[in-house]
Amino acid sequence: RHGALARMSPTVLLAALGHSNRFISERLHISVRTVETHLSHIFSKLGLESRDDLRRWSGRERRY
Repeated sequence: RHGALARMSPTVLLAALGHSNRFISERLHISVRTVETHLSHIFSKLGLESRDDLRRWSGRERRY
């Protein structure tokens, strides 16, 4: 199960909680572009299309 995406990477967790890319970049001290790239890879890997999909996916993962 993709290692539950490395046990919910900080980027995934913050995005699933609804935070903006700018907020995530400032919080994690990475560029907005890095956040965008990371999320793009995650969406592709998990077959997701939106942050709403990510929020639903993360909710399911936390139950296990």
